[in-house]
Amino acid sequence: MNFSGYMLFILCFVAFLQIGNSQSPSSILKTANDFFDKKEYRNAAIYYDRSWDKLIKSNKSIYKSGICFFEVNDLDKCIKAFELLSDSKKYRKQSSWYLAKCYQQKRNFRSAIAQYKKYYKTLDKDDLECQNIKNEITRCINGIQWNKKDPIALVEPIGGNINTVEDEYAAFPSIHHPGRYYYSAVTKDNEGGKRNHIGEIDKQEGIIRSDLFKIEENQGIWSAKSEMSTLLNSSRNDILLDFANNGSVIMFLQSWNESEGQILTDTFSNQNKRIQFIPFESPLFGEIGDHSLSLFQDSILIFSSNRIGGFGGYDLYLSVYRNHKWIEPINLGASINTPFNEITPFIAKDGHTLYFSSNNLKSIGGYDIFKTRYQAESGKWLEVENLGIPINSCSDDVHFKLNSDGLNGIFTSDRKDGSKGKRDIFIAYFKEELEEQIYPSYGSVLSNILLPMKAFNPITDVLSSKSPINTNPSIREYVIESINYNDDNFINDQKNIKILNQLVSMMQIYPETNLEIIGHSYEESPTAINLYFSVKKSIQVADYLVSKNISLGRLKMIGVGNDYPISKIDANGLNNGLANKYNKRIEFKVWLSDTTEVIINYLQPKINASLIYTKPNLFGTLREHLSYSIFLGDAEQVLNHPFFLQKNIKFWVEKNPVNNKFNYYIGNFNDFKSAKKQFDDLSSNKSLTIVPFINGKKIDRKNIIDYVISYPDLISIIKYYNQN
Repeated sequence: MNFSGYMLFILCFVAFLQIGNSQSPSSILKTANDFFDKKEYRNAAIYYDRSWDKLIKSNKSIYKSGICFFEVNDLDKCIKAFELLSDSKKYRKQSSWYLAKCYQQKRNFRSAIAQYKKYYKTLDKDDLECQNIKNEITRCINGIQWNKKDPIALVEPIGGNINTVEDEYAAFPSIHHPGRYYYSAVTKDNEGGKRNHIGEIDKQEGIIRSDLFKIEENQGIWSAKSEMSTLLNSSRNDILLDFANNGSVIMFLQSWNESEGQILTDTFSNQNKRIQFIPFESPLFGEIGDHSLSLFQDSILIFSSNRIGGFGGYDLYLSVYRNHKWIEPINLGASINTPFNEITPFIAKDGHTLYFSSNNLKSIGGYDIFKTRYQAESGKWLEVENLGIPINSCSDDVHFKLNSDGLNGIFTSDRKDGSKGKRDIFIAYFKEELEEQIYPSYGSVLSNILLPMKAFNPITDVLSSKSPINTNPSIREYVIESINYNDDNFINDQKNIKILNQLVSMMQIYPETNLEIIGHSYEESPTAINLYFSVKKSIQVADYLVSKNISLGRLKMIGVGNDYPISKIDANGLNNGLANKYNKRIEFKVWLSDTTEVIINYLQPKINASLIYTKPNLFGTLREHLSYSIFLGDAEQVLNHPFFLQKNIKFWVEKNPVNNKFNYYIGNFNDFKSAKKQFDDLSSNKSLTIVPFINGKKIDRKNIIDYVISYPDLISIIKYYNQN
């Protein structure tokens, strides 16, 4: 633009301002009312603000201005307007309602309760609105309690001027690109333009539907938004639901009203021409109102539905993919679902932590975000937790999803205090990283809700039963390593934590498995001390696993002292300084049920060939199938016994979690004859008892007969018991 053109622009702009300023107060107010009648509240609010001195002379104008200020999230001006009307007989009822909503939004819950009570008094006793007001008062009481608690996160609107006065919602963090987000938004340039409820172009009364966009953040710098794909967006609402097949398949809803529509999938396989999207064939039917969903490892599906048979409103349902089909879904039950609505589920990376939104009576207003965890040991969901303020507001807080690092989450809110317009996108920065995102799962215990757990066979293509489906028929394998220790702080070693967390994940997925924790020591101490020291190391490991919600009843804590080394103490006549490093360890033995289709590989440390024993003497291996040991006695701590002085006898000790005593045993024998021979050599001690074990589990005397068919050698110990 040249100088003369620039000056012309300035003169025109000044003239425009002068014309605007020259409008009379009555003319400005009329303009405001015209915008109000068209429901163009943002424009109306501007003119009501400019004509304030004029409009306060008319209760009707004050009332309209208050509504506009509320709709554009200017709560202070809304309160100012309705306080002026609070003594007006005609507008007293509406004033109480709007003041209650404003105070609730500003988290001034006590003032909100006072206004709700005023509004309640204006209602007839049989008015259905009475119960709604009682519910809101309950939610305000919840808010008073949450105001007293320390927040778990800092919440801010997403950066980069992404939020506008229109809708931005249903954001989803990218699986493979940190800092990238996909979301739905309404802009004037969206595909299809203004259309009515059946999709016909209507430039006057029609509305613009949302399209899919993406944004990226890099070191605090946000990119401009761009269309996710020109092929995905349509004239309908396009709403991202989830990704499948490790991010290569997108699942999205296309609908005219955001609740009922088609659930489609796309592989991004062709970006040059429009393709025919494939419907997601599952127990979830978008056409009848099933909408939000969360897909975990392509084999666990949780979705929201208001189908017949629920607890009321929208409930959460679960289905599992087995044998190339989705199993009939079940309702997640009364511990999660309520007579209100439960929507927008999200399954965390651990496979058993569930986030969702609900407008139940534990919220502080509208939909709040809640969290729970499925506990495989009890077969129950833990008590549902509200994430509290400031993540939750007094409006609708939905579509919550965690980033892969567990440090922040992204969600949608139409809160009046903090939003630019309608729905906006917010990020919650957690004060502590969330462990459900730190430890990846190799499956999900959620399938236990439907049927006994078997090895997972996750699908790699969830598009359609008509499409080729690649399955992984191989049985899941786990590699189990021992952990080493030098001091009592070995639990905090990062490598050891990784090994332990893998065990946690496995035991959560397969709750029928048990774990033997076998501590080895190699101190220059008496046998009794070595045994006690080694079992205490096992107890430390067990304490860690219990802290991760593994039941103590599934763990065996064993100490074997220095009787089972894996590295020779000397080689070629020289003392081996590395022996302690290898021998001071904690090993694991996984005991599987007969129906658990899992392969366990035990990884042994790499030791110089000259230091390895010709016949490895692994304690856990000796106890596979049937074995016998001789019970020596028990003690609350260290057992001092004269047999500990004898050579060529191996001992072990187990912590009994029932009475907290330590049970001491001699040897592991493959048959009763060998055990009886050792027993006879020590027969001078009348307190000894031969005890049978099957896969590490002690078999009570009265139950031995149940195992005779599988293990005929048990007939010998039955005869022995009968003779004695």
